[in-house]
Amino acid sequence: MSVRRIPDDFTVIGVGGDARAAQLAWLLHKYGLPPDRIHWADANAGMLDIVTATDIPSSSHSALIGYAKQKGVHMGVISPEGPISLGIGNSFRLNNIPCFAPDYQAAEIETDKVWSKKLMKKAGVPTAKFRTYKSVVPAKAYARVLIERDGKCYVKKSGLAAGKGAIPCLSITEANDAIDLIMVEHAFGDTSDEVVIEEFMEGDEISAFAAVTISGGIVELGYAKDWKAVSATDTINTGGMGALWVHDLSNDEKAEIRAIFEKIVAQLIQEGRPYQGVLYAGLMRTTEGIKVVEFNCRFGDPEFAVMSALVDPEQFVHMLWATVHDDLTGVTGFIDTAYTVGQEAVCVVMATGNYPRKPLDVGHTISGLNDARALPGVSVSTAGVADNNAGGLKNSGGRVLEIVGTGPSIPEAAANAYKGVEKIKFDGAQYRDDIAA
Repeated sequence: MSVRRIPDDFTVIGVGGDARAAQLAWLLHKYGLPPDRIHWADANAGMLDIVTATDIPSSSHSALIGYAKQKGVHMGVISPEGPISLGIGNSFRLNNIPCFAPDYQAAEIETDKVWSKKLMKKAGVPTAKFRTYKSVVPAKAYARVLIERDGKCYVKKSGLAAGKGAIPCLSITEANDAIDLIMVEHAFGDTSDEVVIEEFMEGDEISAFAAVTISGGIVELGYAKDWKAVSATDTINTGGMGALWVHDLSNDEKAEIRAIFEKIVAQLIQEGRPYQGVLYAGLMRTTEGIKVVEFNCRFGDPEFAVMSALVDPEQFVHMLWATVHDDLTGVTGFIDTAYTVGQEAVCVVMATGNYPRKPLDVGHTISGLNDARALPGVSVSTAGVADNNAGGLKNSGGRVLEIVGTGPSIPEAAANAYKGVEKIKFDGAQYRDDIAA
């Protein structure tokens, strides 16, 4: 364990209302913290039995910090990228509260795709060849070049897009539509007018996670695979519709991934933006080796669902504590010791009708949650839910629930996940039936 001892009255404040936040809270609960020592801002309605929720929004930094100090908080844990991009990690640390999240400057590795791609190039990190554009006409011209040469390309929004801003394009029409969606229609919630047009990488996409300390220490946390498209036939991107924990990387691949983390973390320090927290690398296993698709400044969602189902809560909490105190002593072997041996995990996301398009079909009562949770090898995390004013929950957002199945093989884990899905009902519910198939 880490050299710096976790206090006996260890108290945490968390931020976020997504399923990943619910899973973080659940791990803290399983570690042994009662609700009055797990304070939470922006919590969803399904988390309220294991946390003490505050009405102070995460955007009110000074009020939230005052609350945290009043409650004797020892550490902050931030789930989603939005509050991180607004500097909540900076604010916590400026007020002497350790925080498992990077400063907003380092978080631009996710929030500014143009800067991130240029950073990768400087660091010598393998990634797809790319160009960036602030004007529609030249962006479309370069996309046409790639389509005519390769038959495909990627169009990516530079800023945050809730995991939906990377659009695969298989025709000139699709590329033009994607560029218009980002640069003309501003479909992802802001007026960003910069795009990345990049070559299409072929291969098997995986996600890798590492804990990074402010001085550049790195501990690998594991690997996962997710399913982005809303269905096998409708390829519109979502934040993720399912995930699988990954074990089958070769030692050479693991070494390549370690080198990628080392290069990018060193480059961030060189840029004057040292990183602290979890660093997520979206990767492609190509015939030319491992290449980076993107970096993110938080755990993946739904990838964290399968991680949290297999990880030992005590080792996980010690890893958080070690990271924020820049002391990885005792957690360097995390990836080899922290996970349940002989178990696999598969996550299936249940989403609202019409997701990820608008309008969302929300407001429907959810039934069967307790029945699903009573099944062996099944856990359920809440995300886009609200109180239905009748003692239950209703769907209130795009991705509503994450159902995780565990078992001694991938097929058995997937079967357990789908047994959980079958128990849960709400009008308009949709999910993929081919996760880990």
